[in-house]
Amino acid sequence: MNNQKYPRKYGYWDDLDNPYVKMIPYLEYFLGNYSESSKKPIYLQLVPFALYCKDRLNKNILEVKSPEILSYFKEIIDKKKISRDTKRRYRIFINAYYEYVKIFKKDMEDAPNFVNPVPSIKIWDFTNTISTDDLDLDIGLPKMEDIEKILSHIYYTKPNRTFIILSLVVYNGARISEICKVELNRVNINERWLRPIVKSKANDKRRGIYFIPRYFVPELQHYINLLKIEYGDPIYLFQSYNNKPVNTKTIQDHILNTKKALGLKIRTNSHIYRDFINTRRHEKGCSLASRKFLLNQKVKDVNMNSYLKAYKNKVYLRDIYDKYSPFEKLIKPRLSL
Repeated sequence: MNNQKYPRKYGYWDDLDNPYVKMIPYLEYFLGNYSESSKKPIYLQLVPFALYCKDRLNKNILEVKSPEILSYFKEIIDKKKISRDTKRRYRIFINAYYEYVKIFKKDMEDAPNFVNPVPSIKIWDFTNTISTDDLDLDIGLPKMEDIEKILSHIYYTKPNRTFIILSLVVYNGARISEICKVELNRVNINERWLRPIVKSKANDKRRGIYFIPRYFVPELQHYINLLKIEYGDPIYLFQSYNNKPVNTKTIQDHILNTKKALGLKIRTNSHIYRDFINTRRHEKGCSLASRKFLLNQKVKDVNMNSYLKAYKNKVYLRDIYDKYSPFEKLIKPRLSL
């Protein structure tokens, strides 16, 4: 059984005696196809659906029909004040569960007649119930002064490691998880780049590239010197005491607490900085292809793995990075916020 210390509303998904787990047949096998970090959100969305089937429909989760699932989507999920994309994830998880059951029954139980009852997006789609007032359209994209306030507050109130991580996220539009997990031997201070594994639908192990601004090199070098004193021969640029990379959630919590402390009306996920830097690069005349390269997104007819193996291509991208960076100088932490 999972021995995590914090409680969960519906218990643990790997506890076979958990009554909520028993409500979802084949759950153990289904979740076995996913990473540990993915199991929690899937489980926490399947349980309310199973409860709806049991309490409202008086049915087992495998007995419901398409119209009844559609009612669940309309009555429960579509009324939530969340974006349409977030609602669609409910459909994705529930659909994935039924697809797994369908294959399992066919291959293991010789029951080929089981049909996935989840209605497709072509039959019905969710509405976007987040109104303009709910979003407060000014919230979506931070201003330069917002970023300066966040970095300054973190510099003076959080560990230096958090400041370095968020700085690299801000200066590149990188995802926090990508920066947190980069290995030290993938950081080239002299050439001013780092090569983390980047998020990719096509390849989970693809190496991308992010760059270190010239003015930030002394800050990062100083941090690395202290890191080596503390850990001797660290594996990761942001290493914790268990010889693993720092927990992404720890950094996200620091940023969230900083936002609350400053009273800023902005979202705190790393996509905010991704959108910010991409917009600013566009305003400075950076081409779409170059912007995609700098964010490690897929570029048509280019194999990124092969492209980044050539030294001249990395140098070319670094020059593009320098030319179109919205940050012309170091964001200096200041006490007056």
